[in-house]
Formats: sequence, C-alpha cells, structure tokens
Amino acid sequence: MKEKKILPDFCYTTLFSTDEIVRIRKGALTYEKTELSTPDRAMNRLLVERTNEAMGVTKAQREAMLGGMLLGWDKPAADPNRYDPSGNFILIDDMEK
Repeated sequence: MKEKKILPDFCYTTLFSTDEIVRIRKGALTYEKTELSTPDRAMNRLLVERTNEAMGVTKAQREAMLGGMLLGWDKPAADPNRYDPSGNFILIDDMEK
C-alpha cells in the first residue's frame, strides 16, 4: 500500500517573480521572508532544494504547501498526495489509473 504523505510544519520555496527564498508555514495565508537569499537566482533555487531535502521535505510536499497558501488549505492543491515525486499536480483521472 502506498504511504500517504503529510505536510511538514514548514518548507522553503522561491518566489516566482524574483527567486527570493521564502518560508511557508502550514496553515499560513502568506509567506515569510528569510535571510537565506543570495543575489544568484540559480543558487537560491538550489539552496531551497537542498534545504528542503535535508529536512525531509519532498517536492510534492513543497508544491502542496505552496498550493495551500495560494488557494486554501482545504483545497486539493494542498494535498501532497495529489502530486507526483517531481512536484507535478496529478489530475483525478490520472490518480485512478
């Protein structure tokens, strides 16, 4: 049986517009700025990936945290089980296969 993923207390991501590193807390409606950002956009994305990985946060969980913050924590976008290991949202039809 496939293990159900749960959301972490927090995770890191980058802002789409600036690639600034921010923290998302479970249940929060906005992100928190951090002191982790560098002037290098690619380095920020790498830092987020490595930091989340070190904390045991998967790409699916990170995307679900972002979905929860943006769309609501009660929406399917906030469920990490609705994402594949790469963090891509899985449509209902695809989940049933």
